[in-house]
Amino acid sequence: MASRRSTSILRGSSLYGSTPLSTRVSADFDQALSQAKLALQAKEQDPWEKTGLAMNEIFFAGHPYASSPDGTKESLEAMSLGDAVAWYKARINAAEIFVVAVGNFDPRSLRAQLEAGLGKLPSSGPALPPTPPAFERTGKGSLAKVEFPASKGMGYLRGDFAAPPPSDPDFLPLNLGMRVLSDLLFDIVRDKHGAVYSVAARIRALDPNYGSITLFKTKQPGPAKAYVDQAVALLAEGKAVAIDPEKSTDGYEPLAEVLDAVKAQYIDELYSKMATNSAIAASIVQSVVTRGDYRDYLLDEDRINAVTPAQVASAVDRYLLKGTISWVALGSADVLASAQEGEFESFSSTK
Repeated sequence: MASRRSTSILRGSSLYGSTPLSTRVSADFDQALSQAKLALQAKEQDPWEKTGLAMNEIFFAGHPYASSPDGTKESLEAMSLGDAVAWYKARINAAEIFVVAVGNFDPRSLRAQLEAGLGKLPSSGPALPPTPPAFERTGKGSLAKVEFPASKGMGYLRGDFAAPPPSDPDFLPLNLGMRVLSDLLFDIVRDKHGAVYSVAARIRALDPNYGSITLFKTKQPGPAKAYVDQAVALLAEGKAVAIDPEKSTDGYEPLAEVLDAVKAQYIDELYSKMATNSAIAASIVQSVVTRGDYRDYLLDEDRINAVTPAQVASAVDRYLLKGTISWVALGSADVLASAQEGEFESFSSTK
């Protein structure tokens, strides 16, 4: 009896019994579609998620990134199982797939299993779409105000800007620069002025790429932006938060004095993300996608250590100080009143 029960569980009959496969697939699809609708609804009701949705709509307008993998209310309502099956039949083929395997396994056995599964896919089909164009941002920055009465007296602020992709020589210098800026923002906007619950600056690792300055929960987005300007001004002067504040008269040091520590922290984070087989596999995938070489991630430490303060300053100047920032401020009308469009056209240090 125990053996027969185990076999039933493995086959899944304990859940579906004798239900036909087509009916089970339809039920699974309906459940997944329902979950997608609920997830999108939750994002619309969460002020921080809504800030991101509003920013994406503005920043990605007219760009392939504007097509969200999460779908829209309209697209999810119109979705059917037949649509999903037709899309996969038309798009998924062996020519679009590469496999990364990390762990303790027998390569021959794995190959046989892959051939029996993925190997049965057709080997030809539609070509992969070309890499989307880089983000082109020129002129003055902009501010979009999004009223959200349910934010309960809190505002949310995010500014996005074009950034270099991982294959660009400016990628690592700007990445390090954003880490320095994050520390400055935390020191000035949060610690010194208490104007925000959390604040950060970062760039992603996409192609094309973009970066963000984010302020999570602020009662006055206008003054908070002025404090952001103070942090950016310090970075523009080549300053960073001092490693040992007691050795600094104002709490700041030249960027050149702290850059090695910032590099070490960055490298530590990279290695901490490689603690599992799946994390290493993700690094290999990223290397293939961004640079076309599965071994590329192994060179990251040397590349980071080779970055100079002058390269950081140059990348920050090009993409941040002289870049065009698109801002979104979300909150109730009274909270948004402090945010004036003219103050978001640039950083005060670059006016």
